[in-house]
Amino acid sequence: MSGSDSNKKPESHSSQRISGDAPTLLDPNANPSAPRSDAEPTLPLPPMNSTALAETLDLSGGIPNLSELPVIDGASYTVGGELARGGIGRILKARDGRLRRPVAIKELLDTSGGSNERFVREALLTARLQHPAIVPVYEAGRWPSGEPFYAMKLVSGRSLDEVVEGAGTLEERIALLPHVLAVTDAIAYAHSERIIHRDLKPHNILVGAFGETVVVDWGLAKDLAASASAAADKHHTKHPGADSLARNLTMIGSVMGTPAYMPPEQASGHEVDERADVYALGAILYHVLAGVPPYDGKTSVQILAQVTSGPPVPLLQIEPKIPLELVTIVEKAMARERAARYRTAQELAEDLRRFQTGQFVSAHRYSPVELLVRFLRRYRAPLAVAVFAIVVLFVAGAWGLRNIMSARDAAEQKQLEAEAERSMAAHRADELTIEQARASLDRDPTHAIKLLAGLSSAFSDASRARLLASDARARGLSVILRGHTGGVNAITFSKTGGKLITASDDHTVRLWDLATLEGRALVGHADEVWKVALSPDGRTLISAGKDKTARVWDLDSGASRALSGHAAPIHAIALSPDASRLATFGGDGEGRLWDLRTDQDRPLEGHISTVETAAFDPAGDRIVSASTDGTVRLWSATTGEGALMLNIPDPAPLAAYSPNRKLIGVGTGSGVWIVDIASGKSRLLGAIPDGVLSIAFTPDGGSLAAAAQDGAVRLYSIAGGPPRIFQSTHFPVIKIAVSPNGKLLAASGTDRVIRVWDIARGEPRPLIGFEDTAADLEFSPDGASIAAGSWDHTVRIFSVTDGAPVVLTWPHKKILSMDLSPSGDQIVTAGQDGVAYIGSLTGGEPTPLAGHEGDVTGAVFSPEGDRVATAGTDGTVRVFDLTGHTVWRFNAHEFSINSIVFSPDGRLVASASGGSAVHIADTDSGEDRRLVGHEGGVLGLAFSPDGKWLASGGRDRTARLWNVETGEVRAVIKHDAGVHALAFSPNGAVLASSGADHTVRLTPIDGGEPRAFEVGGNGVTHLRFSPSGDLLLTIMNDTSLHVWKTATGERHRSLRGHHQYTRHAAFSPDGRTIATASEDQTVRLWDLDTGESRPLRGHVGPVIDVRFSPDGASIISAGADGTVRIWPDDLPRDLVELRAWLQEKSREGRPL
Repeated sequence: MSGSDSNKKPESHSSQRISGDAPTLLDPNANPSAPRSDAEPTLPLPPMNSTALAETLDLSGGIPNLSELPVIDGASYTVGGELARGGIGRILKARDGRLRRPVAIKELLDTSGGSNERFVREALLTARLQHPAIVPVYEAGRWPSGEPFYAMKLVSGRSLDEVVEGAGTLEERIALLPHVLAVTDAIAYAHSERIIHRDLKPHNILVGAFGETVVVDWGLAKDLAASASAAADKHHTKHPGADSLARNLTMIGSVMGTPAYMPPEQASGHEVDERADVYALGAILYHVLAGVPPYDGKTSVQILAQVTSGPPVPLLQIEPKIPLELVTIVEKAMARERAARYRTAQELAEDLRRFQTGQFVSAHRYSPVELLVRFLRRYRAPLAVAVFAIVVLFVAGAWGLRNIMSARDAAEQKQLEAEAERSMAAHRADELTIEQARASLDRDPTHAIKLLAGLSSAFSDASRARLLASDARARGLSVILRGHTGGVNAITFSKTGGKLITASDDHTVRLWDLATLEGRALVGHADEVWKVALSPDGRTLISAGKDKTARVWDLDSGASRALSGHAAPIHAIALSPDASRLATFGGDGEGRLWDLRTDQDRPLEGHISTVETAAFDPAGDRIVSASTDGTVRLWSATTGEGALMLNIPDPAPLAAYSPNRKLIGVGTGSGVWIVDIASGKSRLLGAIPDGVLSIAFTPDGGSLAAAAQDGAVRLYSIAGGPPRIFQSTHFPVIKIAVSPNGKLLAASGTDRVIRVWDIARGEPRPLIGFEDTAADLEFSPDGASIAAGSWDHTVRIFSVTDGAPVVLTWPHKKILSMDLSPSGDQIVTAGQDGVAYIGSLTGGEPTPLAGHEGDVTGAVFSPEGDRVATAGTDGTVRVFDLTGHTVWRFNAHEFSINSIVFSPDGRLVASASGGSAVHIADTDSGEDRRLVGHEGGVLGLAFSPDGKWLASGGRDRTARLWNVETGEVRAVIKHDAGVHALAFSPNGAVLASSGADHTVRLTPIDGGEPRAFEVGGNGVTHLRFSPSGDLLLTIMNDTSLHVWKTATGERHRSLRGHHQYTRHAAFSPDGRTIATASEDQTVRLWDLDTGESRPLRGHVGPVIDVRFSPDGASIISAGADGTVRIWPDDLPRDLVELRAWLQEKSREGRPL
């Protein structure tokens, strides 16, 4: 484009030739300009009211503003032609001249009404979704002439309905299941971002030439988080332009789905959630299996009538040979009632994955015949042998003792058959229990433990049960208290932490003994109980709520008396520290101050609308109250006289005393305020336009936390300045609490999750299990647990620390390597800042090992653990004692050092770099020797266990075996590419070497015949022998790991689960478990008996290194995020002990 055109938008040159073949080209938000005649129509929605449409379009944060998009120079793109055109927009093929890549550009043609706003919303919503199966948006902006556009990845392929049409047999269509699973995973990801698609169909799924699958057309997607936030906001004020925009969008028409694939509730115009997408995914699977859509008709209206009138033709009538498990999956996903469907796309994906891998599908109920067929398939060979043996014995017996033994044989046979049937039934039940437990991990880890505790006595696979139990524990277990029959509104611990009080909509208060988990109901209220307060001595309880009364309970006897007089339900109560006075406030603003010794009261007059919070100061002299009338008042606890502390034109329903009694924190509909009690002066601490739902001071009084409608928790310094933001979710946060030691911050909300942050690091730990909103929460007095009450009628007590890693924050900008001391109590890390650090795993300040100029690339302990050797990009090797004093410094290399190892006796340090020489430094004498032989950089080193041999691998495609004493080469092992990985067997008899040639070579040290075997993949980066030496682990230059039998070179097991490269791996001391560190930010623990794994999540960034403690009870990992994490892995391995642990963790509280 010429310079004179630089201020114009690019024009479409339809006469230009688009090179290459002409594949089907689709963008994420438009269908081809020449739609196929058989493509399903998208149905317009009948007009809806402006409020509903505004919520549908996520207007809670304001109208999408076209001016927010930057102006983009038209010269940035060269347009090649038009690919598609719709009613209000078109798709252009173009080339981004800046990044020199092809793109697809969507432009808006019709700018009338609210089209601009809707187009901007569509671009921003699509850009939020980052998944391999969702087309990414590269850029959004405006041309200089004002029209909006956005650029995205140009994708080629065929739509899934075309692919299905070309699959003539059921077998060919079942082979398309991986595409359906890929789409389901993509939708599960979108649901995790609280976005639903609302127009899923085969025509919106693109299948590439190499098997890739992409979901397109996100133009009708909806952000559920915004809708939930608006619904939960009691004082929400709609954007003044929302009605106007909604009317405009209704006028131009709103496309709301494709009838053949939409659920009945969507077809009827009702509100939809994630289960609408689940239904559509089931309909897509129906189409794939049957070869035809679930519904068909000449017009959209005809199809719509079919959808609303009843289910589609049963699959088995169309194709009787479809596997019954797939039929069940489709029927569950397409259930007419939303509650009967899979709750999430993730659950649907799990069942599809189970079917593909031959496991039990959780939604399917297997008949005895099906279970028998599965059993026979799995145990075909041993059953054949058994049948043959029985036949032989029968024939032999018939010749000899046929008449005498026939009766006994028949009885014994029946007994064997009965025992076999019982054993088979128990096995089937246990297999199903294991799968159900696995499926429960993402919803309720505690339920998974309860399922595992129910395994039959015949179950013997301790490894599988232990892996699942450990995963559940890491996710956070809870003790469940059941007994309430209504939502739980309020909870409070006793001062000692031994009792818990809960209040419910079921009109009762319950007193729970946390030692026995028994709950005693306190009955007396005539309606919902909203608030409770407990005296410090734990003997007097106050409860209040909707029945307009407060009740005073003597917990020793269980007797109570009512305090009556309010004309409206009581919303706030405050009990004095000595339990002699009580303040109550109603929904009409009326307040009363009660003398609990006489039950006499005096009015607290001033508020004119609901008082949501009230509290005594720690000394019991004053009461603070906060109201939706915008006022905060301070009352004398003796006279009842009140003083106005804050009066703003905004609801101010939240107030809390600072620990030092000098300040009052206030949460309002628009922000957080601080009021100085002595001076009466107030100041806005921070604006929060969405409104504050909960506040809490830190124990030192230096900070105030505020939870808001937008799902964020903000921590403000009382001194001022911007807040730290802890993003909880897109859902409103209802309650927050700070731990007694001030280190942890917890939040609960409408997303059913309790999140606990380490305040210093800002890292969250989600605790799950609730099936409805978590309405209240509180830390135990010792801070070791959190109790939370939910509207699902349950209370859960979560341990804050059990199963969670210990996190040590090291001073590095970025950790590059780590080593564990032989005793397992210290670690040393190397980092980018020119310093290594040595420190204790129990905490404390680490000791710096300074001196390098540039990055420290490696750090290792001596075998005795009394010294540390470090290597750096400056080419030097340094040896330190444990106090940080430099013992030796060797200027060994001209290039950055990439490998450093101690000899087994701790006397020598070998190092290698990009140069061709290997250096061996003697830490006793200071001598530095060079071993010369490689032609190019040396990539890896390893000492033999006896210290006599040193192996080196190089870019020259060789591994060399050096005699350490003489410096002579014992063997040169030739490879076809660079050698990165070296390992000696534990007995020192064999050297394993590998690298980019995909081959492992095993060389006997005694000169025996070497062996080699192919390992495939993208080459090997690391090798690890098991402690017994019978297995060899190869870490590949991709996402996989493989375990090989060293005696035969046969593959023992492949380990797949990481999503990015594996950086390091380690065997447990007993050789039964492998820990791996990956760039996907996780550590994984692999059980070698089963090949199953569990992820350890927490690092923010690549995980660099991982080690087992000497006793195997914990795993230590180091990440690029500068943290070292100590993960527990100490569950019993003995099945009897594991069963006892499972039973203990399955205890639940029950009412007396």
